[in-house]
Amino acid sequence: MKEKSLKLIADHIADWIYWVDTEGKAMFHSKSVEQFTEYTLEEISANENFLIDIVYDEDKEKYCEHKKIAYTENSETYELEFRIVTKSGKIKTIAHICKPIFEDGKYIGRIADNRDITFQKMQSETILTEKMRFDLYMDSIRDVLWEVDENYLIKYVSPAFEKIFGIPSKELIGKCVFELLNIREGNDLFNFLMDRRKDVLEKGITENSTFEVPYTDKEGKLIWFEVSSRPMMKNDKLVGFVGIARDITARKNYLTKLETITDIIENSILEFDIANNTITFNEKFYKMLGYSPDEFENSFENIIEHIHIDDRERVANSIQELISNKSGTFSHEYRMKTKEGSWKWVKCNGKITEWDKKGNPTKIIAAHIDIDKEKRLQEEKLLLLSSAINATSESVVITDTRGNIQYVNPAFSELTGYSLNEAIGKNPRDLVNSGEQNKEFYKTMWRTIANGKTWKGEIINRRKDGSKYVEFLTITPVKNDKGKIINYVAIKRDMTYERELIKELNKINTELQAIYDSSPVLISLLDTSSRIVYANKTTTDFLGIPLEELISKRACGCFGCIHETESDLGCGFGPDCSECKLNKAIQKTLETRQSVTGIEHDAMLLKNGQINKYTFLATTSYIQSGNSGYVLLNLLDITEKKINQNLLEQSYKTFKTYIQAAPMGIVSIDKDGKIRGCNRAFQELLKTTEENLLDTNIFYYIFQRQDLFKDAISQLTKES
Repeated sequence: MKEKSLKLIADHIADWIYWVDTEGKAMFHSKSVEQFTEYTLEEISANENFLIDIVYDEDKEKYCEHKKIAYTENSETYELEFRIVTKSGKIKTIAHICKPIFEDGKYIGRIADNRDITFQKMQSETILTEKMRFDLYMDSIRDVLWEVDENYLIKYVSPAFEKIFGIPSKELIGKCVFELLNIREGNDLFNFLMDRRKDVLEKGITENSTFEVPYTDKEGKLIWFEVSSRPMMKNDKLVGFVGIARDITARKNYLTKLETITDIIENSILEFDIANNTITFNEKFYKMLGYSPDEFENSFENIIEHIHIDDRERVANSIQELISNKSGTFSHEYRMKTKEGSWKWVKCNGKITEWDKKGNPTKIIAAHIDIDKEKRLQEEKLLLLSSAINATSESVVITDTRGNIQYVNPAFSELTGYSLNEAIGKNPRDLVNSGEQNKEFYKTMWRTIANGKTWKGEIINRRKDGSKYVEFLTITPVKNDKGKIINYVAIKRDMTYERELIKELNKINTELQAIYDSSPVLISLLDTSSRIVYANKTTTDFLGIPLEELISKRACGCFGCIHETESDLGCGFGPDCSECKLNKAIQKTLETRQSVTGIEHDAMLLKNGQINKYTFLATTSYIQSGNSGYVLLNLLDITEKKINQNLLEQSYKTFKTYIQAAPMGIVSIDKDGKIRGCNRAFQELLKTTEENLLDTNIFYYIFQRQDLFKDAISQLTKES
């Protein structure tokens, strides 16, 4: 099994790893060399100078110098960055690390790890322009981006606010939203915002909310905004809200004009004269039920009598409530009796359209939509779905919002030993709770699904006979058309066989152990729950933890992540775990079965009793073995390189600040004289903006001795 596992890694590892002997001759190349270089392993084996020939000409000198120093009998680990030329002529940038291999104290060669960092290199070159682009984007966005603290005091608004309201954004910092929008205590919007804050603080509900806000400007003009808001949490504490406000005044005015029409005109129309208790129908209504106009009595009582007995009271009460409230709308689905005696599903939308002088409703207009075919189709789909659920090998459990079981499929009975009749009305905790999970585990689960999100995870449960089993559980909330949670659906997959298979995979063969243990990269093999089933010696040495203690631990947790202690459940359940880049990369590979490369993961790790900040360059790859899937995780410690990069970026920011603050005009041009950028002094000199100057030619602004200026540019171009 060990040889099989290492062979899997060799065939699927994303990095190009090779081994040279004491003479510098290549003894082994991982299969990924073909993807890196586009040469086959056969072509590489036939060329003894392959490692030199493939290096880009301008980098061969430093590569050869590195080889002279590194490929000797010493215990140092060396790093080098150089370029290679692929078979098709592509140029790639490689991060190279090599380390000596000793067997029984004898030097037998070096193991090298090559990683494609072409993409990261391009990112480093473009990072210097990101700030400028961000500022440009913010100036061009028409919507207002905003941020307030937990008490609705403004912390930030984007430049679009000043364009719409005519008030400088800086003047709003620290002001209360209620004061700005004239939201008074007790009105609907005030109550909504307070309730929203209360839901976050007391119930932990963190979903987005969208609402409309009216604002009257200084000229008395009413402006409507559609606001999308999301709470900001830190360590489970509310620290504020962020969102976007969009001007929807034009849309609002249009919808107001068409509100009555869009609410009622869909199919057959009726007009109810409340005072005279008479109803007028259009031809489509009679046709829908199969009557002619003289066969159907035009009264409210007759309409109610044609509604199915199970729906009648609900519909009648809704109409009476609408009349009592003197405003509003109603919408219901119910069955109506046709002339032939059959029942037809209809949807009725109605609203009050006229009132008397005292404000009492006098007329209701409603539309009936024939939805019988859709309802029948839904029933057929439900029947098909029910058959599929009964036939699936995975357990399916449907509960109400309190967790009481309403349905289980045969697979559940087969797995747990409980029949459908034994399970109905019971709570899963009364049937299958093994006691292996603590209260905090279930609290986290319920908090997730109560917020409308899907929860996934492994859980140990108990069968009717008392035996325990491991299952992968997925719980999904079911919502009605109003967004309210009405049920939970749990899908359970028995993991017992998979666990036994994973145990077999842990019997690692030692034949290829030296190669991976000598790699400078931290290599580990993870199961579908992100738990380690194998790790190389570099990993165990870095962590200072024996391999036996690493097995079955979560990938992030075993690296000493300080967030592991933030939850009694450990790694994966802390408040910041969902944003962990490493965790996201592992989950993406599991979901898509695609490799994720070039992930820079910053982590505060507890190592040797001290907390230190590390930066890793991570790669995840998916490995399929039989019916089981695994993730190959490679971590390269680039902490020192990252520190140097940050220093470079800080130097650039300082230089950029100096250029902008310089009293003399400074301009950047290309070899043809086109302006690519300038500072504020240069803009003030020409009395225009940088936007107007970009891509114009510098010679346009020079009126004397243009020839000398052109010669100077030409000379500089040649020298560079």
